[in-house]
Amino acid sequence: MNKLIKALNKKIISDRRKLKIYKILDTLISISIAAFNLSIIIVAIITLITLIRYKNRHSEIANQISQNSFWTLVALTSLIIIAFIITIVLAIYKYNSRQNEYKKIYNTLRYLQIKHDAGEINDEKLNEFVNKLWIKATTKTKLTVSKIIKDQITSGGK
Repeated sequence: MNKLIKALNKKIISDRRKLKIYKILDTLISISIAAFNLSIIIVAIITLITLIRYKNRHSEIANQISQNSFWTLVALTSLIIIAFIITIVLAIYKYNSRQNEYKKIYNTLRYLQIKHDAGEINDEKLNEFVNKLWIKATTKTKLTVSKIIKDQITSGGK
């Protein structure tokens, strides 16, 4: 029994190290993506302001072709801004959902430890549950947003 507990403790220590590394990498990647998105949104806003100023200054010399180009660029810039906002909302949702799942797994591990310490479950059951939780924690879950969108489109929004 002591060997199993020592093995589990070693696994916990190595998993904590891996989790710290993954958390740091995830944070760095998230920060770089956020910086990239912020730079895109700043460029889009500057472009939109520049286009509106140009339109106001040169309205008397603008012909039909420049009008179409102007409104196309305004639409493109607006879509970039909207895409940025949607990306931020999805990133927040993803972060929150993952954090909640990790908290549930952590609470389950604490509960299993208490049950094991009280003698309600044996070492084999504990190991089985820990392995199941490990699999659940390491597998990435897909969000079913696309399925929900497809259902809404096919059902006509009912």
